[in-house]
Amino acid sequence: MKWHVLDNKQKILRILQKTVSNRTEMKVRIRGAKNPFTSKLLMIVEAGTLLELENLEIDTEAQLIIEKLNPAKGDALMQSFPDVLMEFLVNENLCQCTSRNTGVSNISPHFGFIMSFPEKLEIQEKRREERARYEEPKMVSVEFRLPTGGGTGRKYTLNVFDRSENGFGLLVREKDFGLLKILNPGDTLQNMTFYSESLMVRMDAVVRHKTRIEAGKYQGCYIVGIELRKSLKG
Repeated sequence: MKWHVLDNKQKILRILQKTVSNRTEMKVRIRGAKNPFTSKLLMIVEAGTLLELENLEIDTEAQLIIEKLNPAKGDALMQSFPDVLMEFLVNENLCQCTSRNTGVSNISPHFGFIMSFPEKLEIQEKRREERARYEEPKMVSVEFRLPTGGGTGRKYTLNVFDRSENGFGLLVREKDFGLLKILNPGDTLQNMTFYSESLMVRMDAVVRHKTRIEAGKYQGCYIVGIELRKSLKG
């Protein structure tokens, strides 16, 4: 599995802000400890003030505030070994970064450890094909009909969740769960219309998988993976 190194501070901040809003659990690995400790990223600050995304400049010395560690014996251990490795999941991908404990936070109600902002973030791609995830699924959508009886069939409009070289992952929300009972791996979807801000393309595709999202903003929804009959570049 391949690791992607991200060193753009603005992009790192966007990812870390997701862990704050989702209250994502992270593992903190400390030298000298056999097992990792657990914590959560509480907030991102600059000089004790909550940091807004648009205010982050490339030379800004931002800091992270994380919860005290569990088990609690990790708190004392961090004082002796301040350089740690933090691991967490974002959009089902494992992320890791190194950080340094620089003190104890007294920003109410976020009491915890003050950590340095990571210089880089490593993201492990779990899928067989390298995938590019859109910041917001609503940026790209797809529309198609499934024939029923003698009529024209029901029209479905789904957001595109992610994309690989040969296909897409379509986000299926609760209102469209009936679709999951109709579609099966190997089924062909004909004359699908893909929309973006500047492009409309009609293509056929084959259903490859149906996968439930287990964590994050879209927890409980499903991804229907489709493989295009030919490349969108064609």
